[in-house]
Amino acid sequence: MTEVTSFLPIELFLAFRNIFIIDQYRVHVEHYVRTAAHQWLFSEYNDPTLMLEFNTFEVQIADLYENIDFSEA
Repeated sequence: MTEVTSFLPIELFLAFRNIFIIDQYRVHVEHYVRTAAHQWLFSEYNDPTLMLEFNTFEVQIADLYENIDFSEA
């Protein structure tokens, strides 16, 4: 699991229901969904062909990495 370092106050994150953490060095997305107070459901995705969906938002993971060349890292 990714260690999250933030410059934002924790209170701001507590207002969120969905949090996506997108890795900048490889195809890897972490999704946290608040299920109850102080409880989160964690999912992770490494397949660029998968669709991320919640509410009315939908995006293919490959689209998040459009024009990114990982060979230069």
